[in-house]
Amino acid sequence: MNTIYCPLVCLKFEEDHSRDSKETIINSYMRIIPKEKVPVENLSRYFFSEYNINKYKYTDYWLSIDVILEDEDPELKMACFLVSLFIAIPTKVVIPLLTDFREYHNLQLYRFQYVPGYTIREVNNTNLGESIQYYNSIERRILVSKRLNLSLISTHDACLARNWALSYISFVTAFESLLNHNSEWGTKKKVAWAYALLTETVEEQRQSAFENFREIYKIRSEITHGETFKDKFNDGKLNIEEIAKCRDMLRKLWQVILISEEIIIALSGNDIMRRNYFKKIANNWLPKETKRKVEAR
Repeated sequence: MNTIYCPLVCLKFEEDHSRDSKETIINSYMRIIPKEKVPVENLSRYFFSEYNINKYKYTDYWLSIDVILEDEDPELKMACFLVSLFIAIPTKVVIPLLTDFREYHNLQLYRFQYVPGYTIREVNNTNLGESIQYYNSIERRILVSKRLNLSLISTHDACLARNWALSYISFVTAFESLLNHNSEWGTKKKVAWAYALLTETVEEQRQSAFENFREIYKIRSEITHGETFKDKFNDGKLNIEEIAKCRDMLRKLWQVILISEEIIIALSGNDIMRRNYFKKIANNWLPKETKRKVEAR
């Protein structure tokens, strides 16, 4: 067995978390440990050059991953951990990696590091507990579901993108992979309907969620149709506000999905299974402007 140690750069805990506390158990092979428990002299060159070892060895918290089998992918485990933390709370936490065997590091999952006003600087024990729950759900079910795994990849890609438009499109693609289904409606309306059904239970709140999703999908369409050169999209602050809204709506959806085995099973099914599930939980609810019920083609 080989153990890989990854510095969790920018991980800061609120006062309710003691730096001297015991390691935080994620599962049987993954832990968060304080720097005092990291054997710096034995760090794996799989991720670090000598330069980066010296640069990051004083990082307060590290992710420890036990690699038992030769074909295991520790980078996938790291990415899933960071996505799980992102779903729980949009922090600045990153893991520096060597890429393509070249002597520089790539900060995996920037998590809007270039948008300081829209990230959370400190993590509390509740956030960490939620991220652990999400990670274990992702590992157990999401990674083996082709459709849900595609949405996870799109979420990951959105976090990696440095360009706001590419990030926005990847976020909306994640919505579509999760919620698209067979219906007589167009994609925007049926995905907005499914989003409202999964994230809200009260009729007025569902209507609001439906309208909010249609708004973010409209922006996605404007991006893909070349409308981002309009004056309203030349305002960097406006762009960031829009992408933060889209990001947090996707995080909310993932939070609902990852704690429900029933929803995961339904969304992993074919189009007919997904449509029937949405119709069941709708309990005849339809958006106000809709004049007729959703019917199969």
